[in-house]
Amino acid sequence: MICFDGINNAEQAKLHYRKLAQQLHPDAGGTAHEFQRMQEEYKTTIERVRKYSNTVNSHSEPSPEKELLSELG
Repeated sequence: MICFDGINNAEQAKLHYRKLAQQLHPDAGGTAHEFQRMQEEYKTTIERVRKYSNTVNSHSEPSPEKELLSELG
């Protein structure tokens, strides 16, 4: 089961999670095993997206506001 393949941001992952949760939840006809696997994939996807986002943000040039605050101490 690869539920979050191609998801590249947290908002997409959240929306996709909600959709899948409605389909895979045991009360909606899914199995507990499927639901748990989907939740694990969601957690892994969110961690990957956040880690990537932090890496990209740390390599970008600082904004003028951040530079000013840095200079002011």
